[in-house]
Amino acid sequence: MPPDHNRRAGSSPTRPLPKAYLISLPADLILNAADEVTIRQNLTLVALGKRPAERAIRVGRVFAAYARAWLPDHEIVTSGRRIAYVGPAGTYRGEVAECVHYPNLSAVPGFGEVHKHI
Repeated sequence: MPPDHNRRAGSSPTRPLPKAYLISLPADLILNAADEVTIRQNLTLVALGKRPAERAIRVGRVFAAYARAWLPDHEIVTSGRRIAYVGPAGTYRGEVAECVHYPNLSAVPGFGEVHKHI
């Protein structure tokens, strides 16, 4: 039986997604190489604080895979659907449109793009 993409495991059935949602693409979805370059240039400028970020998510801890350690009190700064910056809370130097704080949350940023060649 094919999976039901409109429901989560263990949940009750939900309404089907609107047709417009199913056929529209987010502005930062990779469409071609030129779009990807533009997206990454923007992310670099956001990470440097030269362009405003959309959201800063402060969490109780993040997992640093290379260090194989949980790092306490960090923030994840996003632009669109992508991560632009991860660092200790309060170290991001740019402007942020929205700040949220989840002190009891543990995050593992980067799972959406764990390996990529450009």
